[in-house]
Amino acid sequence: MEQENQEIKNNISQENRKPNNYNNTRSGNRNKPNTQSSNKETGSNPAGSNKSKSASRGRRRQNTPINDSLKAFVEINQEAHKQRLNPHYKLDLNSKEKIRITPLGGLGEIGGNITVFETENEAILIDVGMSFPDEDMHGVDILVPDFTYIREIRNKIKAVIITHAHEDHIGAMPYLYKEMQFPIYGSPLPLAMIGSKFDEHHIKDFKQYFNPIEKRKLYKIGNDFEVEWMHMTHSIIDSS
Repeated sequence: MEQENQEIKNNISQENRKPNNYNNTRSGNRNKPNTQSSNKETGSNPAGSNKSKSASRGRRRQNTPINDSLKAFVEINQEAHKQRLNPHYKLDLNSKEKIRITPLGGLGEIGGNITVFETENEAILIDVGMSFPDEDMHGVDILVPDFTYIREIRNKIKAVIITHAHEDHIGAMPYLYKEMQFPIYGSPLPLAMIGSKFDEHHIKDFKQYFNPIEKRKLYKIGNDFEVEWMHMTHSIIDSS
């Protein structure tokens, strides 16, 4: 009996010393080589490969020559962008001068846009537009702004500034110019449409007051005003 028990123990210990192929048997990969060991045998190192690639990329970036001409134009365009989108540096923030802005039409209503920018000695008008009658205004074709205040300060007014060619911004120009005249500054399309209105109202000689402007350029008007037209997207072309 003791001899049989000893033989059983020896058999069990031998079974325990055999390699465990359980995982390989379940996955069906018993005969497949061990990829990790093959990497070690061949000396391949994925991590080392990535390091060498990144190092080579870094060397290529460092060796890329800088084109001085392109670099100069980058700085030029940065400055142009600053001037176009942030014009506040042009303002004299230490100035003690005062300006009064008076809407004579177009505020709280649709149409009839006209605004007075006024200093102590000078003034300019921004647009001179008409508005449209309500349904109960029988026999009325258009509405013209009240020019009473303009009559009072007419000697101070240096120019009319036109922003674009919509009727609610230029429609009342012939009615104003039949009574008083000032230099007119605007881009080409608004001036051309105002010119057609002057022809229609038989005041074509007043086209002599036209001053076509170049956008993004400062225009000195009188002693107190500098005006710059900036292009904008609107439902009519050539708007500023």
